[in-house]
Amino acid sequence: MKRKEIIVIVIGILIGVMIQFTDPFTTVALIFYVGISSLFSIGLLISSIFLGKESFKWALITSTPFLFLFVITSVIRDYKHKKAVVITSHLENFKKRNGHYPGTLSNASEITLSGLTYEAINNLEDYKIEYFMDGFNREYFDSESNEWGTKGWND
Repeated sequence: MKRKEIIVIVIGILIGVMIQFTDPFTTVALIFYVGISSLFSIGLLISSIFLGKESFKWALITSTPFLFLFVITSVIRDYKHKKAVVITSHLENFKKRNGHYPGTLSNASEITLSGLTYEAINNLEDYKIEYFMDGFNREYFDSESNEWGTKGWND
């Protein structure tokens, strides 16, 4: 592979990772970039059907990062969810020892998750945690109903 082909693949993979850890505004900009790049890849793929093999090679090269994007997205979401489950386990252990949930998360767990918010409610009898799964969607846990759920960008 040529140097510029490798650079295109690496940039696409890095953008896929960045989308998982950014705020909504940056995510919109990155998704816009990914969308334009996808249209470019589709254009190359269609032109390769009519023009020859060289543009087909470039269509494959430019679409490779988007395949990695899907893989990276699912791996990162799974990783974040597992960390959140461990945090809820620490919170339950804290309640068993003390009879109530902590006022702040740092009192119950040394494990942290980027973008996680913790809210103790009902006089420390229940809590809610919430974190960004990606730039738009959030996952939450409500101890009162003992349910996990997701919220979109407009919830």
